[in-house]
Amino acid sequence: MTNRKHKLPTNIPLGKKSTIPKKYNPSLLIALKREKITDKINYGIDTWNAYELYWLNDKKIPTTALCQITYASHSDYIIESKSLKLYLNSLNNTSFKSTKSIKETIKKDLEKKISTPVSITFNKEKTIKKINIPIIKIEKKITMIQPFTTFKFQNSLIKETLYTNTFRSICPVTSQPDFATLFITYSGKKIIKQTLYNYLANFYNKAHFHEECIEIIFNELFKTNQIKELTIQGSFLRRGGIDITPIRSNIKAFIQFPRIIRQ
Repeated sequence: MTNRKHKLPTNIPLGKKSTIPKKYNPSLLIALKREKITDKINYGIDTWNAYELYWLNDKKIPTTALCQITYASHSDYIIESKSLKLYLNSLNNTSFKSTKSIKETIKKDLEKKISTPVSITFNKEKTIKKINIPIIKIEKKITMIQPFTTFKFQNSLIKETLYTNTFRSICPVTSQPDFATLFITYSGKKIIKQTLYNYLANFYNKAHFHEECIEIIFNELFKTNQIKELTIQGSFLRRGGIDITPIRSNIKAFIQFPRIIRQ
């Protein structure tokens, strides 16, 4: 497992001082070429939650909503996080005749930039649903972190969902820490949780974008050939009022967990 090494565009705003845009400006959006980690992922999505969407209605009255942005994980491009924040801020002083019109504007601008279909959903309130299937905390009975060597499995077959709130990686641009809750749903031979925990602890100081982290973990687990079905969701904590939840899976009807109260 190595850190991201390919060059980023010189116009990327992440890690640089930025001024708050005063008017609508779709050119603020920056697309990054998606780094393909593995060809074993057939399904998945990237979902952004923008908690601070703010615009003016047709009467110039400020309006807010939680904006959820979703696109497929196999798109050629991803949207750079700070450019998305700046773009959404550029809507603050812009008047839209209806909620539909601002949705259509955001959808059009993003699709033009990343060349893939984008779904836009507005939620007035964020509802935290209860997780209604049994899930197991990876580190529940683990008392130490050991050096990671390899994943180990038991011979028994199982289908289960594991999770941890302690995942951390590093932003490859700013070197700031990123935190997430991971959900790992799989079927196949039962993984020995200590080895999985050792592996995830390895990410503590690894520099990757959120989407890359989930794809790397998926690839490393799947290539053991001990797992038949695999879905990994990373619910990353928000930064600058925006969070992302990448999901990667090899099954079409993959499970999607609601964001928990920590997010």
